Amino acid sequence: TYPQTLTPERIDWVDYRYRVTRVGPVPFAKIASAEGRQRPLWLVWSEGFSLLDRRCEKLVAKLGDLRPRHEIVITPQGVGEPEERAWLYRFDPH
Repeated sequence: TYPQTLTPERIDWVDYRYRVTRVGPVPFAKIASAEGRQRPLWLVWSEGFSLLDRRCEKLVAKLGDLRPRHEIVITPQGVGEPEERAWLYRFDPH
């Protein structure tokens, strides 16, 4: 999970704004890609969190640079309410 690279079962929202501003999306993308070197990397994100300042979009772009073989598995088009829409990406191993 961004920004702490913890398991995705739960996200710690306490002081999240502070923690997310301390780790940029580019360094996080490098860490996540390196840690999962031999495995696919899955990314789920949803737009609309103003405190993130487009970090998710920047993270997707950097992961795409690091792992050119990737696909968008699910897009939010026509699924869910606007506040619940999300993307699912799969980035193949190096």
